[in-house]
Amino acid sequence: MAEKSKRLANIEILRITAMFFIVFTHVKTIFFQSDLVTPTERFVNILTNVGIFSVDLFVLISGYFLITSTKMGFGHFFKILVETIFYSVAITLIFMAFGEGDLKPKLYDLCASFNPLGPTRFNYWFVSRYLCMLLFAPFLSRFAQSLTKRQYKGLILVILFVAGSFCALFPLGFYLCSGWMVWWFMCVFLIGGYIRLHYPLDLSKRNKWFVIFIIVSAIWLTLSQFKWFDGGYNSVLTLLSAVSLFCFFRTLQFGEASSKINFLASHAFAAYLIQEQTYFKAFIKHVGETYFSVDVTCHLYYTFCNTIIILILALCVDAIREKVFKATGIDALTKRFSDWCLESLRKWCS
Repeated sequence: MAEKSKRLANIEILRITAMFFIVFTHVKTIFFQSDLVTPTERFVNILTNVGIFSVDLFVLISGYFLITSTKMGFGHFFKILVETIFYSVAITLIFMAFGEGDLKPKLYDLCASFNPLGPTRFNYWFVSRYLCMLLFAPFLSRFAQSLTKRQYKGLILVILFVAGSFCALFPLGFYLCSGWMVWWFMCVFLIGGYIRLHYPLDLSKRNKWFVIFIIVSAIWLTLSQFKWFDGGYNSVLTLLSAVSLFCFFRTLQFGEASSKINFLASHAFAAYLIQEQTYFKAFIKHVGETYFSVDVTCHLYYTFCNTIIILILALCVDAIREKVFKATGIDALTKRFSDWCLESLRKWCS
């Protein structure tokens, strides 16, 4: 029987941890390239691997919680979309007011920032794929619940064979479903759903999942040194790392998430939206190259500090944004619009 849908402290802590490493990986690319040779650079490479499979982790968590919901709705869709547009436009306006040189947007940049899902420099690739997945989610959930455990397991095997990427010697996943496509997000969503529906929680397997995570991650790290290895989002080893870590955290018993953990988790996604904004990202690079261009160790220090600062900044800013949205009626307007879209769709489909 599936667990009752509720915020669990262990999963929310995992969500926060995943966001930390995603932001760390993005900031790290300012200084560290792929040809890592020093011990410090190799350590950074290990942390980068965590950031890569953390993307799959986010989608896996969504599939785990949404697989039991077959009700069509646009509330979550428009909530994420409005937040994304807000940060894209707001940060652009800030740099228009205070930026200089290349960090001062033009008017056409401001116009483009209103379309963070389109083919512009302000595009948030993850958000666009994730929103598409949300539209498919109720249909995927209904389909998944109609399958027997055996059929569902067979579906996952087919998914991994067709959409997954093992290495350059087995490029089927490369041709049919790269890790940057919405189809891969739907695949990971269904795998998260399988864990929820057909893999009962067994606390005695906690150590097993941790050992699997360590072994798979070590293999991932070793093979990543070879050019023929594909370690992208749809790599089977990347997925196994995400699944094993998720299953390990699932066995940790912290009870329901406290208000503080819920607060951190609910605002963690803002860290991605802020850090990936075009001008904010350029600003980070400018500051880093100006003040932290001494050596590799200094770069690592700056990357860690910058990641923590971004997370704290995101938590504070997004908490204020949430209050402003409620006070100004933006949340209510978004809900009315999403309800209108749903009702219009129902009338059209009837």
